[in-house]
Amino acid sequence: MEEACGHPGKETSQDLTYKIIPYFIVKAMVDIIGQNATKVILRKIDMLNLLELRETPSLDETIPLENSLRLMETNMKIFGESYAVFSRRAGYNAARDIKLPNTIIDTIENSSKFVDWRRSMKNLSEKLLAPVGSRVEQNLLDDGYVIKIYKCPECRGLKTNKPCCYFLSSFIGGIIKRFFNIEVDVDEVRCMALGEEFCEFRVILKR
Repeated sequence: MEEACGHPGKETSQDLTYKIIPYFIVKAMVDIIGQNATKVILRKIDMLNLLELRETPSLDETIPLENSLRLMETNMKIFGESYAVFSRRAGYNAARDIKLPNTIIDTIENSSKFVDWRRSMKNLSEKLLAPVGSRVEQNLLDDGYVIKIYKCPECRGLKTNKPCCYFLSSFIGGIIKRFFNIEVDVDEVRCMALGEEFCEFRVILKR
């Protein structure tokens, strides 16, 4: 199995990411490899506190990016490309389970009555990513859209040999399913972990 090595880059402790990313990754680890094995890994990187959380973090809870990178880097070294299994499950579960602020839910419900689901997703993406300093651009396609995410909250600071934003890919698909009851395929075609300026995802309706 090819190993996807990652390591922190030049990001600083002022860079933030969402607490839900490592939280749901750890939950997926427990489901797949068990609590004891997960404890061993978290103890190694001094993040055992993630197992002690009783409530799902809200979207306004952030942590230093370097903490999340430490977890991702360790899992990539231990599990290689199989790390994607944890992260994809985590992203989908997060999209299904997180509690969104009422203001965002109202925006989605109101806009979905009048606006194409793709434009609603752009508005939602902007609101969700703003707290961690990320910026989005969207280009519409006949059967979906392409979205670029600058300052990606999942991978910036990593170096890998292939796109690695598995959490975000599954999260995007899960949110679209949750709010619009639409099935899509989400493929990451460009990634900051490969030295790109942004991460780019193609979101295409399933046929």
